[in-house]
Amino acid sequence: MKTVPFVPLFFFTLLFFSACHKPEKNDLVNNEIYTLQLNDITNTEAILRLNCIMDRKKVYSIGFKWKKNSESNYHFASVSVNSGINTHIIKDLEEDTEYTVKAFMVLYSGDTLFGNDISFVTHGTMSDIDGNVYLTMRYGDKVWMTNNLRVTRFSDGTPIEARTGGLGVFSDGPVYYHSHSHSTDLKNPNYGLLYNWAAAVRAADGDTWITFPPNTYIQGICPNGWHIPDLSELYSITSRYRGSEMKTENWGAETTYASNNYSQFSAEPAGFLNYDGGWDEEYRMVGYGAFFWTIFQTDERIVFSYNLYSDYDELYMKEMFKIAGYSIRCVKD
Repeated sequence: MKTVPFVPLFFFTLLFFSACHKPEKNDLVNNEIYTLQLNDITNTEAILRLNCIMDRKKVYSIGFKWKKNSESNYHFASVSVNSGINTHIIKDLEEDTEYTVKAFMVLYSGDTLFGNDISFVTHGTMSDIDGNVYLTMRYGDKVWMTNNLRVTRFSDGTPIEARTGGLGVFSDGPVYYHSHSHSTDLKNPNYGLLYNWAAAVRAADGDTWITFPPNTYIQGICPNGWHIPDLSELYSITSRYRGSEMKTENWGAETTYASNNYSQFSAEPAGFLNYDGGWDEEYRMVGYGAFFWTIFQTDERIVFSYNLYSDYDELYMKEMFKIAGYSIRCVKD
């Protein structure tokens, strides 16, 4: 008669529970961390962003490390250990300087996980004769204002005529437009002022039919050392970013493409003052469009503007009468 080997009862008990054990939800979580693109930068501050997936019981800390690209040593900051998107503000940065940031996750096991590298450049600053201060950003070899111009005088102190709107408001001489009744949105200082083309290029009365050759620096209404952009200078931005990456988050509810401002161009939907030969002279597209002057012309009466719309993800060029009112961004000489 064969003898059956004795197997302790606890072995079967252990086998049973092992076979029936269902892994808990946290057992299936892979710890992952990603550094997110920044979309809120000034000349001295930036809001860092990360996204993480984690088993909370296995993670000791999460945070960021960052440095100037010209340096070798990193700065570190920890944030609350929470899954999802986490942010941290860093301050006292240097103007017009490139930085690199990377998110990290430290596990109780002693391992450290790192997110991807993200580079960003802080803004510079410039000012006009009225004392307004504007942020600037470098795109390739071009430096642009990243706020709409709101100056009321030329750089030598000569005042520009102000008009509010309505039929007959237009002028062949230099004028800026603002509204005290048409739209409260136009009081937003970030929207700046709307200028006719004579003000943009500082054309004298009766000389608005002047034309300029391409690639010419025309200071016009811009501060000293800055000028109205030509189409070729737009390429420094449009070759890098889509329309949604050039807009702030202040656009209307009908915006088709979510604005993330990754470019830091910070286009505001200031709209424009429309000219239609006395039929429809009013502020249009406030909250839903941004329109900027260039010096590029097709004839003596018409000049090209570059435009952003709430329901398109592209930057469009449009021919416009010179006496209409558009926003201005200046480019450094």
